[in-house]
Amino acid sequence: MSNLAWPSKDREWACGALKELGIEGVEVAPLKDFDSWEAISKCAIDELRSFYDKFDLKISSLQAITYGKQLRPLDDLDGHVSFLSHMEVVASVLANLGGDVAVFGSPGLRNFVTDEIAPYLTLFDAISKKFEVENVVLGLEAVPEYYGSLWNNNYRSMSDFVDMIDGKGVVPHFDSGCHYLSGIQSDKNVLKQFLQNSRHLHISEVDLKMFDKPSTYNLEVSELVSDYQGRWVVLEMSENSFDKNVFVRSVENFIKLFRDIN
Repeated sequence: MSNLAWPSKDREWACGALKELGIEGVEVAPLKDFDSWEAISKCAIDELRSFYDKFDLKISSLQAITYGKQLRPLDDLDGHVSFLSHMEVVASVLANLGGDVAVFGSPGLRNFVTDEIAPYLTLFDAISKKFEVENVVLGLEAVPEYYGSLWNNNYRSMSDFVDMIDGKGVVPHFDSGCHYLSGIQSDKNVLKQFLQNSRHLHISEVDLKMFDKPSTYNLEVSELVSDYQGRWVVLEMSENSFDKNVFVRSVENFIKLFRDIN
């Protein structure tokens, strides 16, 4: 369950509801729980882990991992050094929180088209090594043009790019809403292949709407979720339309559709 789904003032209530409903983990957008990247100290990490431990919730993963950082778009090659440095911080924070995967979406850094591959492979080869050192992985998300991304913005191109990266520190991540919005037509066999290839899975509605009325494309994914080989399935919603009753119905729908994996 993503911590983007509730307002900060309702965090205690939301986590209590997740525990009661049987949710096992939380995907953390760091600046939803920390004041800034600079404020993420060992003490702050221990406090956050203790908070979620109260509700028997493991920190599964991270998302929104560039939010709050002044980073250059990836097509500005001079910014690759600072981006790599931040990814090293992300890998360390993820490992210390006890999580497994950090999801890299960040459409604002990917609003460009290029035929170049070499400089990006060099960058992500280096990122892969940083994550391997911490025994965690970076999940590359195929964010569609709808959300502002033009670079590796569908699952096929993203997966092909990941296959070229040295090491095992960068893996394919599948987001159901992003895939739907990418416009890539895929029958069940193709969708099954994508799920088998992914190490991390987001279930989302368009614009991260609540999950009280799951879309047809998410119902199709639920029928094939047994083919997914990763550990976590994360429901991603936005707090923008937060309502406690709708939140509970959304989580109940998610559990009904996606509890039985592997």
